[in-house]
Amino acid sequence: MIRSQTVLAALLVAAMAPAAAAAQSCTTQAKLPTNLRDTLAGSALTIATAIRNGDTATVQQQSASDLTENFSATAYVVRTLAEQLRSTTLHVTHLYELDANGRSSADQTPASFTCTLTGLSSETDFVISGLPPGLYAFAMVEAVPGGQSDRSYLLSLLLRQQGDRWLMAGVYPHPLSAAGHDGLWYWTDARSRAKAKQAWMAWLEYGVADALLRPANFVSTTHLDRLRNERADAAPAELRNGISGDSPLTLNAAGGKSYTLTGLDAVASDDGAQLFLQVSYKSSVSGNDAGNTAAMRAENIAVVKALMVAHPELKSNLFTAASVFAQGGSGPAFATQVLPSDW
Repeated sequence: MIRSQTVLAALLVAAMAPAAAAAQSCTTQAKLPTNLRDTLAGSALTIATAIRNGDTATVQQQSASDLTENFSATAYVVRTLAEQLRSTTLHVTHLYELDANGRSSADQTPASFTCTLTGLSSETDFVISGLPPGLYAFAMVEAVPGGQSDRSYLLSLLLRQQGDRWLMAGVYPHPLSAAGHDGLWYWTDARSRAKAKQAWMAWLEYGVADALLRPANFVSTTHLDRLRNERADAAPAELRNGISGDSPLTLNAAGGKSYTLTGLDAVASDDGAQLFLQVSYKSSVSGNDAGNTAAMRAENIAVVKALMVAHPELKSNLFTAASVFAQGGSGPAFATQVLPSDW
């Protein structure tokens, strides 16, 4: 799933916080000296190739000390990615040099880099928490399908200079398509949905577009800012703050029944071939952590039906099924896949 790729990335370098002024600078690919550009591209391609091949030994040799000290998490990511990237062809598409040498080792504010693209009124911004002083680079490597693969991926790599080498300080992988469509397709379709007053579907599709188009969670671009502004402008009142445990949504159903939704999203299957409507809610079934499977499944189906009655546009052929998670009790969420025939 799209969300699972985010979890893998979070194992390595966490980043996302408001920008703070600091002694940092960015050099875009067009302004890099040729020898440095070639060196960065070569290092990124070597690392990405080792990841694609599942060569954990080479990845460890090409990793910065912060990763090699506890390499098990990184090794797990590499093994997982190797299955997804098999038979792909790798291309380095973008490079940025991020100079954080001016930071103090005691500085706890996020490192902020603004990269203005040459000749364009657009920029790419990086806001990285917990970044030690040093010279870094951000490389984007696209994995193009071929052979057994049928889905493009993006491997975004954070590199750190150690001596005369550029070593991996973080990897942020994610697919570039979901259910056969790329991020631009979802963005365009979201706009069409918004114009057609299908605000709930538009909100979900804008979210899919964002997940597919962003290079990493700590990277923003002028285009992504435009997408997010469009999503905010088109969002119905109930969704303007999103849906979460801290910002739940009450879904009213027939007979005076109501459900408390704690999550609503559109996510791809692990192989990327399908798109699911993902719903989380607070279950009212007693003892859901001890079993009671039949009642819990019935409630999961009832939640989806109530959602479809309230917002019929969600009965979209984009969704193969609804993945429903009932939360409550002391056990894990009870998950049910609800097919359109039960909607």
